[in-house]
Amino acid sequence: MGAVSINLRNISDIEERTFSFDISGEVSLFDMLSAWGALYAPGLAKRVFDPETGGIASTIMIIKNGRSVKSDDPRTTIVSPGDDITVFPIIVGG
Repeated sequence: MGAVSINLRNISDIEERTFSFDISGEVSLFDMLSAWGALYAPGLAKRVFDPETGGIASTIMIIKNGRSVKSDDPRTTIVSPGDDITVFPIIVGG
């Protein structure tokens, strides 16, 4: 068992800060964020994941240990204790 660092930046009504979340071994990114959200931020999964595809919503960027997670693989991206996850909205326009 160990902790994952979850950094949320400007995600709707959730305060911008870093959280620590204990997991027991490896889990998918989707399952980890869904479980954390169910406990501490109801509705997080609806904002972060596309309900139709299960991928990352087109308006969200997720970084795992400094690398971008592709939008189609949050269920196959494995998170382990000690990993650092950052979630933030993509800002576009000009």
